Amino acid sequence: MKTFLLLDDERVPADVTWLLLPEYDWDIVRNQAQFEHHVTTFGIPDHISFDNDLGDGMGEGIFCAQWMVDQVLDGNLEWNVNFEFTVHSKNNVAAKRIIGLLDPFISFMSR
Repeated sequence: MKTFLLLDDERVPADVTWLLLPEYDWDIVRNQAQFEHHVTTFGIPDHISFDNDLGDGMGEGIFCAQWMVDQVLDGNLEWNVNFEFTVHSKNNVAAKRIIGLLDPFISFMSR
């Protein structure tokens, strides 16, 4: 069974109307602390959809993505070979940063 995680401080998957998100049961986390707890507890899901701007003091999507990459590289998290992601943040600069981090990392892990 595939696992899906939505990182967003306000939205649910149905609110993300500008992207076609898979219609599955999504776990939802609202901030960086919840993201880290979820991924540490359940492992890297098959799909994460990232928002970036999570509200004052709640972290950012890019920080969550960087934390996940660092945890894999440090040997603290097992890589999910099925991992995919989308970025639904409307912050275009941050969205490009998340994509620019994760696309090459996925390629690196696929070698």
